[in-house]
Amino acid sequence: MELTLSLPEAMVGWVEPRPWLRVACAEKPFIAWDRWSVPLELVRIESPGESELLLNRLAQQRGPGAPVPLVTGSYIRANLREELERRGLGYLDRKGNLHLPWQNGIVHIEASAVRHRGLRPDLAAGLGVHGVRAIQSLLSDGDNQQVSHLASVAELSLSRTHSVLRLLESEGLVRVTGKGPATRRHVVDKARLLDWLAAQPVARRRERQVSVSIYARTPSEVWTLITQRLDRAQIPHGLTGASAAAALGAGPTSVMVSSVRISPRFTLEAAAAALEAETTERGSNVRLIRDTGMVGSANTIERDHVRLAPFVRIYLDALDERRGEDIAQLFREKVLGY
Repeated sequence: MELTLSLPEAMVGWVEPRPWLRVACAEKPFIAWDRWSVPLELVRIESPGESELLLNRLAQQRGPGAPVPLVTGSYIRANLREELERRGLGYLDRKGNLHLPWQNGIVHIEASAVRHRGLRPDLAAGLGVHGVRAIQSLLSDGDNQQVSHLASVAELSLSRTHSVLRLLESEGLVRVTGKGPATRRHVVDKARLLDWLAAQPVARRRERQVSVSIYARTPSEVWTLITQRLDRAQIPHGLTGASAAAALGAGPTSVMVSSVRISPRFTLEAAAAALEAETTERGSNVRLIRDTGMVGSANTIERDHVRLAPFVRIYLDALDERRGEDIAQLFREKVLGY
């Protein structure tokens, strides 16, 4: 006999159904089996720092007849998942990790065993780096868009923009409303689209890099100098990855090497010269990255005199750095919000 797990509409896609588990949509979440039905209390965890307070509160409020608590979040760290399990508490994250102890047993699903939606190299080959830039713009610039507006923002031709949108429509990531001039494209679920994009190899391809050293007392001084000197040389660029997350107050407290994407219209050597930087592998504090497709050096954002890559690009680049998943997920929760 199958279990039924009912969740709010926005969370139904987080759990992959099984032959023994049906996932349904309901305003008030619950788990049901045969004649049994138990309400669930969804408890959102906003940041790693509040986990201990959350655990203590959940332990105190449990009692007979109370809803079963289910801690939810875009990303729940492995050590917190282990601690929740140890204390007999449930969790569910966007990756599909589910642990739900209730009166008739335990439901446990690990994301590693879940089919990764969107990992389709045949589609990635047709997407291209310029298509990646269009999707970044779609995520950043609002989900109610005309093709002409998206093409303008992404600096892409109308025909190429149409192709990207048709691809996303075929994947169920974008839907169309209206006809003629009133036609609009809507992102069905930003979080799902971002996960899909992160799974495409073309969105995280490795580019040529040059390591350099700039004299400065602090990382923030390095970031300011980078923007001042490259802007003066009129070289489009964007601080990205963990260093950009730190500049926004949503990254590591200590940054050893700062990553900067450089427009492909300029060589990395020209950028190093404009920065008055010494090219070196040992002791470098800046990594210059060739920005094929202008995914990080177009549509930049300036904050506190520092030029940043688009926020979606910062997230994607952070994923591939040391401790990348933790840094990227924190940035996603605090800055992207989806």
